[in-house]
Amino acid sequence: MRPSDSVDTWQTASWWSFNTKDVHSWAHLVLWFVSSGSSCFPGIHHHSREICHAYYSNRTSVHWPSPFFTPEQCCGGEKLAHEAWSYGGDPNCWTHQFTHRHCCRTAGTGAECWSGEFTKGRCCGTPARLPDLPTDVGGQGPAIGELGTNLTTALERLSWSGQCELQENWRTCATLWHNIIRESTNLQDEMHARIAMVLSAAWIKPNMEAFAQRYPGVAASVALYNALVLIDAYWSMAAPAHIWTQAKDCIATYTRLAPYLPASDFYTLRLSALDAAIRSRIKSHYRLSVTSVFTERTYEQLEDIQVFQIEMANSLFSAFQELSDALTESSFRFVPVQGTLISLLRYGYLPVGGLHDGKVDVVDNDAEVLLMLSPDEDVEQAVRRLSRSVEAKGWPPCFPGGPRKAVCFSMRHRVPSKLEIYFSRYDEDSDTLYLDRECEDGDCTYTRGFPFQRWAGEMPGNIVFPLSTCRLGDAGSVPCPHRPLKFLQGWNSGEYDEGDSLSNPAPGRHWATTTSSSTTTTTTLDQEVNFTDNAGMSCLALPVLTKDRDYGDSRNRRLLHEGLLEQDIELLQSQAELFASLGYASFFHHLTEGPCRDRTARILAGDRFAGLSPMLTS
Repeated sequence: MRPSDSVDTWQTASWWSFNTKDVHSWAHLVLWFVSSGSSCFPGIHHHSREICHAYYSNRTSVHWPSPFFTPEQCCGGEKLAHEAWSYGGDPNCWTHQFTHRHCCRTAGTGAECWSGEFTKGRCCGTPARLPDLPTDVGGQGPAIGELGTNLTTALERLSWSGQCELQENWRTCATLWHNIIRESTNLQDEMHARIAMVLSAAWIKPNMEAFAQRYPGVAASVALYNALVLIDAYWSMAAPAHIWTQAKDCIATYTRLAPYLPASDFYTLRLSALDAAIRSRIKSHYRLSVTSVFTERTYEQLEDIQVFQIEMANSLFSAFQELSDALTESSFRFVPVQGTLISLLRYGYLPVGGLHDGKVDVVDNDAEVLLMLSPDEDVEQAVRRLSRSVEAKGWPPCFPGGPRKAVCFSMRHRVPSKLEIYFSRYDEDSDTLYLDRECEDGDCTYTRGFPFQRWAGEMPGNIVFPLSTCRLGDAGSVPCPHRPLKFLQGWNSGEYDEGDSLSNPAPGRHWATTTSSSTTTTTTLDQEVNFTDNAGMSCLALPVLTKDRDYGDSRNRRLLHEGLLEQDIELLQSQAELFASLGYASFFHHLTEGPCRDRTARILAGDRFAGLSPMLTS
């Protein structure tokens, strides 16, 4: 990998500001921080050591990722800050009864918190000590001999009495803070935290801009320290909204003052250590935060359910278009899968399709694609490359959703959308798709996990390649499997080859099937998979209301009540014929074969509910 492959120019995203006025919760702060790039190493996938090594190894070809901070500020400071702070515990430990504050930070309590897998080391974390400052670092600050030997006590007295807000005491208080923080070996010192909170209240406000202009490093250090104190004190509880607004303002002060900060301040005023500490907490909570805000924003749109249904479909379609463009631009090989593929083959649109007289077939409520990596490509690196490709479109970062899965959210459209990306590998020499394998002397052991169980862990490449094309809306297209029907019939142990298990699988269902152990393939593919393109018990070309459908959705209820008519069949047949004539993949041939032919005949004979839902009996 070239250094330029791992470092990208940061682009301030628009997804956080959309339909959101301010930061009112810890989850909001996490997303604002990631969106604004308010760190030396913005986002959640940038690794400081990797970026700094790449930059200093080849400065001419590497784009520095931050628009606010310089390599001299950030990479110099990283020498002291790297791993100087461990994250304060596993967030999955805490409930309304057991909190980080009660179990980890309150003296004399917490014994009842620990049992089994819930240990103090795991849940509380271990604050690391900062390394000593090197002797060759400049910017030691003005002389302070006249202020006494106990600098912390002196500053605490001045700050709590309000003296540090007076201009005649600015130099004294700034000097005290500079020397206290420079000599600090643990940035979780409770007295220093209290002083930072008081000084932040005195100095980080509009009418104190003159102080920040005179002492930008001290102002940035106090502001960042106070933000860290607020995060550690309140992230695990339902804190008032003003707490998170204050934390945001403090971090924004640090970013705003960045152009005026010499690199030495990142050593002596611990800016790098503070930046790294906040960044580690943000990264640890990003997945829960983005999921929480996704749910919050979705529910905000539910006031008018009919408008929501239309906007949700339009937003997901636009998000899928952007994902497809991002993957293509980043040279990923991919195809839509599951309900997304069915919807495109059936309607050339997703996640819904129109039927006769305004009826709607809700095929899916999210979108899924399968990426095909080369045999030696690292999945973690692929997730990072995927994330950077959609972040360039204005999306929040993607995150791992399982051992071979990434989850991305699009939040810049009216209704946020969830998109799931599965990872496989493709070996061109053997023309095989698979999850993982171990080979020795030409004999390979394949992992029989989701979604390739029916193929004994190795899907024949000719099912996918050469790629066909699916229609995407009125003028777009997207790559699709070469034999999409056979692809769907074999997916996940035949999930789409049974009439009561089509489309819309319940959340989390897939990953329960991914733990299959690796087993040596002893059966030939012809023995393991004995179906043809037209075999199977299901007609994928016609709508099915599965057990996983939302029967509270008025569109599903209407289809369940009215069933399918001759006009619906004619619409689906003519649409499939049009797609085929234009060279797009479709269900055109499938409609004339096996279960589709039989179900169509029953519907045309007057049985409008034939094969429609397992909730109905013929």
